[in-house]
Amino acid sequence: MKLFIFFLTIFLTTGLLESSFASDTTKYRVTSYTYDGVELEDLALAENVQLLLFTDPENNPVFENHFINKNSYSSGKIYDFKYEDIPESDSTFASQNITFLWNYFNSYDSDRGSALVSIDFFFTDGLTKFNCKILGVNKNFELIMSGYQLK
Repeated sequence: MKLFIFFLTIFLTTGLLESSFASDTTKYRVTSYTYDGVELEDLALAENVQLLLFTDPENNPVFENHFINKNSYSSGKIYDFKYEDIPESDSTFASQNITFLWNYFNSYDSDRGSALVSIDFFFTDGLTKFNCKILGVNKNFELIMSGYQLK
């Protein structure tokens, strides 16, 4: 629920001037990265891959897969946002699943497309971890990532 409230606050009340560099951007460090079954963890770590969530100047929610060291990214608006909270129990940490349709463009080749995104967040002792799956809608690809939220 904390994450949903944060997203709702960001998406509805802020307008960021520079998306990727704004202080209200939520950043997630990618530590595991697989593209169509090929493990690219070394590349993800070397290029400091991050997932970013923020709002654009028109207050639209935006998702970005950003290779920080190359200043290369796929970015675009979020549509059909849905979430589910799973409360903490005696045997599990609190978690949340969000899903959305992502209309993206690539900075490195000007390509555009749509993808279905599902992110599972796990709220452990002082650290938020995630698993993310991105499935291409109009292009056939699968991207699977995991990591943790940057503070």
